[in-house]
Amino acid sequence: MAFRFSSLNKRVQLAISLGVPSLIAIGFSVIIYQKLGELGPDPSLPGFLRRESIEGGNDKWGQINVLQADINKQDGIIKLGPLRQRELEGLEKDIEIARERLPKEKDILEIVQRLGQLAREIPSDIGTVKVGAISYRDTAAAAGRGGGPAAAADELPQISFNVELDGDINGVIKYIDSIEKFPRFMSVTNITIKSGKVSVEKDKESQVTRLSPHHVTLTLVTYTYAPKQTGRK
Repeated sequence: MAFRFSSLNKRVQLAISLGVPSLIAIGFSVIIYQKLGELGPDPSLPGFLRRESIEGGNDKWGQINVLQADINKQDGIIKLGPLRQRELEGLEKDIEIARERLPKEKDILEIVQRLGQLAREIPSDIGTVKVGAISYRDTAAAAGRGGGPAAAADELPQISFNVELDGDINGVIKYIDSIEKFPRFMSVTNITIKSGKVSVEKDKESQVTRLSPHHVTLTLVTYTYAPKQTGRK
């Protein structure tokens, strides 16, 4: 082989000497270019050697970037863990406070007694109120007896109280104010007032106008809390 090469024309020898290494270099360049494309934009490489991500993101660095973005997302979720825990604890406290406000079924008679007591606690120098009939309607119990639609699974049973009372205007206002401050009631949904009759008493020297007590009917609404049975012993 060496003999044949040396026997070639000088120009041919020069062409071979320059061409073969060039072809080899070009071949390696093509292979390296393809491999750089498969690698993707590696930040550790010089800028002139970096290849942009190939279409579809199948290069190695494209896959690494996708995985890193997912890792960053999961890290963000993990970092929010303590905040979410505090929010959950705050919600649990709010729920517990609401549960304390809501009466249980066994507390209904106590509430009826409290409605009468609120009237008796009104100072006489403010006004007078006398509670008459007090009735209540439990929607859950009524539904069970076929007296109305059943509440949805996520709804609390509602109880409506109807209170009839007689009193002067100042006493009625004070009584309603006391009810609104009583935490077991959620709202006063209806007030019906029948004004008292005005009567005039006359004698020889004077005339006295008297107003009989107003008759008021209140509808109060609250909800009962009944913990769900988990089936655990």
